[in-house]
Formats: sequence, C-alpha cells, structure tokens
Amino acid sequence: MSKVYKFALITLISLFSATVFSSCDKDEPEPPLPAGSRTILVYMVANNSLGGATPDTGFDAADRSEMLAAARSGDLNGCRWLVYYASKHSAPVLEELTPNGFTTLKNYDNNSYSVSINRMKDVFADMKKFAPAEEYGLILWSHANGWQQNGIIEKNKKPLAYGEDRGRMMNITSLRNALEGQGFNFLYADVCYFSTIEVVYELRNTVKYFAGCEARLRADGMPYNTTMKYFTGKTVDLVSAAASTYAYYNDLPDPDDRWCTMSVIKMDGVEKLAEITRDIYTTSYYPRNYTPQVMEDLSTCYYFDFQHFVEALNSSYYSAWQKAIDDVVIYKAATAKLIGGTPIKTHCGLSTYIMPDEIHATYKNYNSLSWYNDVAQYQPLP
Repeated sequence: MSKVYKFALITLISLFSATVFSSCDKDEPEPPLPAGSRTILVYMVANNSLGGATPDTGFDAADRSEMLAAARSGDLNGCRWLVYYASKHSAPVLEELTPNGFTTLKNYDNNSYSVSINRMKDVFADMKKFAPAEEYGLILWSHANGWQQNGIIEKNKKPLAYGEDRGRMMNITSLRNALEGQGFNFLYADVCYFSTIEVVYELRNTVKYFAGCEARLRADGMPYNTTMKYFTGKTVDLVSAAASTYAYYNDLPDPDDRWCTMSVIKMDGVEKLAEITRDIYTTSYYPRNYTPQVMEDLSTCYYFDFQHFVEALNSSYYSAWQKAIDDVVIYKAATAKLIGGTPIKTHCGLSTYIMPDEIHATYKNYNSLSWYNDVAQYQPLP
C-alpha cells in the first residue's frame, strides 16, 4: 500500500475566480433553485502528488469512485453533494454528484490558485447559488501541514494551512478568512495534522463542529463509500464518520499499515479551554526532565499531544482543564503507533506546538496565530 501522506511542508490556500455557464437567454436571470435540507461541498485540491499520472489513477480518482459507489447505493439521502475538483489534468470545475455520475455546474480558470481566499470564497458563493440549502457542510481534501504559516500572503488580506495547488498552499489564518460568515455547520478535514489546538482555535468561530487527524493521514484518506451516509443522514454524524475512518485503518491486515488518529471537536467550548490553558501557562514552570508525546515521526517536531504537556505542568487548574477538554473533544481514537513505529502512549485528540525557547515564537510564523497571541506566548519555557 502506498505510503504517500496528506501533508506538505509549505502552507496553503489560494483561491479562485471563474466563468459561469450562461443561460440560453443572457438577458433573463436564472430562476432561483429551491433550497434543500443540506448541501455538502468537498473541496478537492488534487493538483499535487495525490493526483494520478492519468485522470483515472491517483488518490483523487479513487475517492471519487468511492463517492460514486456510495451515491449509487442510495447514500445521498436527498442531500446535494458538490465537489470542487482541481486536478492535475484540467482546469478546476464545480460538480454535483448523482447516482449517474458527476455533472459539471461551472468551469474555472487556472489564473488563480485553488488555495487562495478569493477562489475559495467564489466557490462557496457558487455552491449556494447552484445548491441552496438550509444547512451546509464542508470537507477539505488535499495535503496540509496544520498550523505552519508558510503559505500564500495575499494583498489586502490578513495572513489568516491547507491544500496544495501547483506548489502553493494556504495559511490557516487565510482559511479562517475564507470561512468567516459562510455558515458551515461542520468542517471535516480529510488532510494531515489539522487536529491541533492552534488550527481549532483559529477556526473556532467559523464552524460548529470540526473533525480531523492529530497526526498524519494516509493518502487514501477517508473511505467515502462507508462514510457518506453519516454526512447525509437525518442529522450529520461526524463521530461515526471519524470512527469509520479510524476503523478502516486500524483493521488493515498488515500491522505496519495500521496508523491513524482521529478526533471530533465541539467548537463552542474552545474559548473556555483556551482561558484555562492560559491560567495554567502563566502560573506553571516547565517540567524537569520532560519528554513530550510526539505526534509526528520527523526529526523536527511541530506537533505534540496537548494533554500530555498540560498534565506534566502539574497545575492546580488541571482538573478544570480536563473537564474543559472533555467538553470540547467529543470523540478521539488512535492506533498503537505512528507511521514509522513511534508508540502513541497518550492521545487527547488535539496536538500543540511546544516552544523550546523565545526565538521559536517566530518559527514558521507561529506568533501570527491567534492561539499564540491569546495563550501560547505565556507558555513556560525549558
């Protein structure tokens, strides 16, 4: 099984402008479409190593086949399922999935990156035009590197990290900018490293629920043929979608392939968790002889288990903190090890960056994050 990962070392998201299919009579506005109960948008940026050498190969083609299989099995359940698809082989398109296949709703040009704020906002507007609904959900599909702020800095935009389009990626602060005010009920991150407290805190006011991985995600990603029904049921069941993804990898026949971390976050408690964490950081000392639980198997680590670190600070606020994180993390699961064999001894569902010194506040532009400014700047240093 391929061991390509859904992560990248630079930060992403440049967005898009497009050309709409015209009506037969350009002088007459198109009548509004009736609103459905739920529309789900899969934002699939595959113009990278996840895309295949031909249109019919690659992880993008495999996941699209899984989506079609689920639709043909009746798993759309009356919901609208749209895919913004930026492939290696053609300009991006907005499509709708039906049991008969993918129907193109709109073509876009390649003058803008799919990981730009403008392109993403354009796609959100087109989603609401073509498939208006009472509720919207978003699935992000691509590479990602969590909080690392190395992506596109756009003119006249706050450097608000997801996706990879032709080598460009989006800062997590840019993703926040694109998501603000869009009304998404949930965000499912079918990418690596997104279940970090830094990412969750940055996006806390943009969605109600969030699901993602604390560590790397295999390039196969979410098994859409088994999870679609959890997004399109009477109510969205992110916990079952995450649990189904975890079970898929934990049950693989080769033990060396069994590595996966998943969590689901309820966003309305994140600010309370931040407040208590700040109280702990400002009244604690860095623990002596402390070895953190890493959540990536690389020589330089940016992701450590959040609870493992906070617990080691031995604060009197810890019981309140534990209650707060239990309120936020409504589902978590982890295999016995990371890719490469590093044991996962503790897994709270959220990772964090642990600064080794003051200089590292600027590393990967960490100090541009809301989490740094509100909480992490008070972190006790070794």
